[in-house]
Amino acid sequence: MLSVRYVLKTLLGPWALLAVIPLEVTNFVLRGMPWRGETLWTTDWFAITLFITGPILCGAAAVDAARLSRDGNFHLVSAVPRPYRPYLRAAAWAALPAVAVHVITVCVALVFGGFYGDFSATWTAVALLVQCAALCWYVAMGSAVGRFAGPLVAGIAAAAGSFAFSYFFSYPEDSFGLLDLGGATVSRLGYEYRPAYLLTQLVLFTVTAVVALLVVPSISSGIRVPSRAGTAALGAVLAAVVLSPQVPLTDRLSSHPVRPTQCVGKAPKICVYPEHHRVNDRTVEYVETLVRAARSAGYAALVPDRVDVMSRTYRPQNPGVQGLEVDPDGYDSGVVDIRSIADSLTTPYHCDALYDDSRPPGDRYWIRHHSLTKTLLDAADVRFDDGEYIPGSQVLTPEAAGSVVADFKSCALETP
Repeated sequence: MLSVRYVLKTLLGPWALLAVIPLEVTNFVLRGMPWRGETLWTTDWFAITLFITGPILCGAAAVDAARLSRDGNFHLVSAVPRPYRPYLRAAAWAALPAVAVHVITVCVALVFGGFYGDFSATWTAVALLVQCAALCWYVAMGSAVGRFAGPLVAGIAAAAGSFAFSYFFSYPEDSFGLLDLGGATVSRLGYEYRPAYLLTQLVLFTVTAVVALLVVPSISSGIRVPSRAGTAALGAVLAAVVLSPQVPLTDRLSSHPVRPTQCVGKAPKICVYPEHHRVNDRTVEYVETLVRAARSAGYAALVPDRVDVMSRTYRPQNPGVQGLEVDPDGYDSGVVDIRSIADSLTTPYHCDALYDDSRPPGDRYWIRHHSLTKTLLDAADVRFDDGEYIPGSQVLTPEAAGSVVADFKSCALETP
């Protein structure tokens, strides 16, 4: 009989935590803790570790299953009424501790970062469940491989194979990715989870993992092989995994363009997203400083009626509202640069020409845009380096600045 003591002493799965825990903790503190504020960003960020921990667990589970199947142990497995159970217990020793560590890490990050703005607790929980199902799936695939090979070969084959699969099938372009679990490195404000995508992943992970865990080897001519039914089952699992990109779902996230809801002040009214509470106070302070300076220096044209911080999917569509883009480094570090705020306040984000990759604005636009930025900074007595701006740009008079602003409002970006 396979005892608990034997499992703890012999199986590799529980010791895989020695690799999983440092990876989870390291991911917790990388990139200036970008998980603060955005629930979707936080949840997706921690999926990055699965790219490494998954293959590690897969290899460990393969070694464990191979040890159960080797000479001296296999007769103990095959003699029980349900021979898949010892393999299932070994797989559980690998999967459950890793799942627990992952869930605790993500939940701590979510609680520490706070819950702000418009988010779905239900689909956030489902996304985390999919990540946990992926960890269990890696273990199940490793366990299936280990039942039919020696420990060394099984471990290497399972770890290397699962790593290769995750590399090629995690983020396929224009197709479904079974192992597309997130991994956000930039803000995801303006997106939400696509329920059909998450549920499809969950079903595929669950079904293929269960089938793989139920296949038990038998001895034929001294070699461990699956039965005919087992061969058919493993073939179906392989087919489902390899053909998963054919699932008619291409986008894990859907666009959710929501206007910022936290507004302060008048003339201009400044609106920010509560998710970015780390930088909101400084952002509003810099906008008010620049606007006050522009008005005092006679540059009324540079004072918008309203300022909206933009998301990945929302930008103002009319010249009456000035878009504002906070430098991504600000979300990581919590530090906002007044120069980048000035640059953003003078950008006509409502103009579609700025987003036309086939015909981007030329030097004439950049000279005018940088001239407005320099003018706004000069009015606020903010020092700037001319070398950071395109040659030919200069501080403008109030009349010249007003003319450029009028052109930008009508999207005449390169008018002489």
